[in-house]
Amino acid sequence: QGTTKLSVIHEFDEGDENFIQWRVVINATVNVVSGKYPIYVDTISPYFDEPTPDLSKTFVGDSVSITVPVLDDGSGVDMAMVEYQLSSSPDFSDADWFTIETSKVGGRVMGSVSLLSLDGKDNHIRFRAMDNVHNPFGISDTYRLGFNEPPRLVSFSPENETRYKEGENVSFHATVQDPDPLDENTVEWISDLDGHLGWGPDLTIGNLSVGTHMVTIRYSDDHGNTQETVLTIHIDPVPDEPDDGVTIMDDWNLILLIVVITVVLIAVLILRSRVQE
Repeated sequence: QGTTKLSVIHEFDEGDENFIQWRVVINATVNVVSGKYPIYVDTISPYFDEPTPDLSKTFVGDSVSITVPVLDDGSGVDMAMVEYQLSSSPDFSDADWFTIETSKVGGRVMGSVSLLSLDGKDNHIRFRAMDNVHNPFGISDTYRLGFNEPPRLVSFSPENETRYKEGENVSFHATVQDPDPLDENTVEWISDLDGHLGWGPDLTIGNLSVGTHMVTIRYSDDHGNTQETVLTIHIDPVPDEPDDGVTIMDDWNLILLIVVITVVLIAVLILRSRVQE
């Protein structure tokens, strides 16, 4: 009696449709046949379906929660080895891999991650996953996350600390640029003395109160992003007209003088008339 070890090399198909069975031929009439043994072949790494929400759109705010389906047609996904990488660079040279939460939904493995405090357009993310037989990581496409940005004030007028006379027209102008070209922007002008002054990038006001105005330029987009800039202008009072020396009393005095002179002349004429008689 003894033990005989056999080895064979055979190329099996991918998947679980492979079986092996052994037969030992003892003589022409005696054969020993083993049971059928399944051979499972898995050489394919996991892969990813499209994440939700649509990562090609521009997000409002500074956070996003992403769910990505992880698929594997072989041994299944190792749920402890689903990770993401986030970087400002599309080559991810400065980024580490981080494990994300996983769950099974309808038999599918779903990875979920919530990203906070992001801004701008240079946020790149990708995912990777390993299966249960530890094939090489399957890596997803790279997605660029863009977040809506507030408008920016490029220039404004008048200059800070400009002075005007009372009643003089003050022309305001603001040039606003938005990194998101499809956004609609509004500009509002507000004085700490006179309140709301008006809307629009160009505004002319001629009745500002005398004093120092802290004028707020409030510029917003249609996503609720609002920024403010404050400028200071001065409205100086117009001095009183100089006194020309003529008053209502002076006019009455002049009339009275004329009356007196007239009376005196009449009296003199009357006296002369009587003397001549």
